[in-house]
Amino acid sequence: FLNTCLSDMNLCSLMLCSFVVLCFNNYNNRLFVRAWYVKKRIYSDSLRFLLIRSIPSTSASSDEGSWIKRFQRQNHATIISSFPSIANEEIIPKRRYVNTILETFKKLSRYSQNSSSLSWLLLPGNNLDIYLLASLAEIAQVDFRIIILNPTTWIPPNTGLATVTTTHLVTFLYAQLASIDQSFLLRAQTPQKQDINFFEQLNSSSFNKNVFITHLKPYIALVQEIIQQRKKQNNYLQKRIFNDKIRFIFIAGLEGSGHHALREMFEACHTQGLCITSAQLMRALSNGREHPIGISVYPKDTNTTEINQRRNNFISILKQMATKFSDTSNDTLIILNTMIPHKTEMDGITHSGGIGMQSYPNFNGKQKIYNHPSIQDIARAAENAKVDLRILVLARPSKAILRSTTKNRHIATESTETLILAHNAAILSAQLQLIDPRFYICMPYLQLANYSFWLASHVAQFLHPTFLQHPSLLRAFLAPVHLHSSPTSDVQESLFVQFTAHDNTSSYYTTDDALSTYESKLVPYTNLLHRNAQC
Repeated sequence: FLNTCLSDMNLCSLMLCSFVVLCFNNYNNRLFVRAWYVKKRIYSDSLRFLLIRSIPSTSASSDEGSWIKRFQRQNHATIISSFPSIANEEIIPKRRYVNTILETFKKLSRYSQNSSSLSWLLLPGNNLDIYLLASLAEIAQVDFRIIILNPTTWIPPNTGLATVTTTHLVTFLYAQLASIDQSFLLRAQTPQKQDINFFEQLNSSSFNKNVFITHLKPYIALVQEIIQQRKKQNNYLQKRIFNDKIRFIFIAGLEGSGHHALREMFEACHTQGLCITSAQLMRALSNGREHPIGISVYPKDTNTTEINQRRNNFISILKQMATKFSDTSNDTLIILNTMIPHKTEMDGITHSGGIGMQSYPNFNGKQKIYNHPSIQDIARAAENAKVDLRILVLARPSKAILRSTTKNRHIATESTETLILAHNAAILSAQLQLIDPRFYICMPYLQLANYSFWLASHVAQFLHPTFLQHPSLLRAFLAPVHLHSSPTSDVQESLFVQFTAHDNTSSYYTTDDALSTYESKLVPYTNLLHRNAQC
């Protein structure tokens, strides 16, 4: 920073002003962070509502039925058979459904008015949204609790489709549990001896084991961390490789969060001779449009040997590129996605074909919800190849993302896109928890697009120290940002949406604004994503 000021006083003044603006923006965001999850304020010694759910896992059993019967017998609990249910595909909290739940909570709360002992009412079904129930229970002022059961038997998945579908169910549960006050969780039942423990140390050496098992187990362990109140013991992939000369960059973010703006920035960086890419490397990472294959697990995968071969090929290309550019005197930033390969690159291929932006999700198709990269797999490949990987996590307000994908580009209907984005936000949030925070940095699209120069330069320095050593290079890199300044409506939206159940939250669920209605379902998952990305 001091070197920059000495060489360019105008740039120095701009950075100082931007720093003041950034401090103010961060202070405002932190006000929202305090209430980004649903807080529990209602407790009762006369009536409690209880939801019992198992951790989703392929061909697993947690003896849920017998556990419910035992709890019912021991606590004289009553199962509510008439509680409103909603299909998994239609997760959008419609006004009538929300009001029905509120009325049901209030009606059943009269159940124990004349009772002198504690009464339990058991809610049925595994398709109830925990986050929504916790929010509406606080509004209805009833005591709501949750018990999550561990699997006692487990048959590992043996196909890509089984692996990714189970992974999505697990991460969706993780995101809901991580977005509510932990006081909602009832831990009276201690883990049984026969419960399966999914914790294991994540490291680069486990990369080429049974792919389907090593893919799914860490996500189940995240849920177990929450329900067992287990403190995280570095059971994530640690970053050990650092290099100030050659770095590899991956841009991770939801569809509609700013990949195209980043592409123009890296194109500008390319003209300055710092940023490059390779179609061979990008295709090794993932290729195939709506039916992708790559280093991660995708629905069409049936053979773990083939996945391991693709991973070893990707690692080999990483090593080749690192070796090629380490022999030169130039600093190099190798971009893994978003940027279009140029003729001057290593393989001479300019068409990116079925690569796409590698967003969450990537491309369309019937299985679009499952077609996304894995930063955990990319990080492990980089550590195996002994190259320095840096990840930019794009952050943008939920309504702005939905406006971009459903109104501006018409990618899908609001209902479908919200469901897909919610699942992918949960996936990316979980993946961030499985890698060392030194791998990534948050890049708020809104602040970047509104000339937060200090933030942009901070991100640029994380990418490569040469940016601040050469102010002209930094200016060239940031120039395309001004072409993507956010609409006025975006400026009024925060990365974090304050969520206090006692401040008329029901109106947030039942608004007449169509986008806000869908935003209310997406917000918990983007809030968690921005929190895990340390935005």
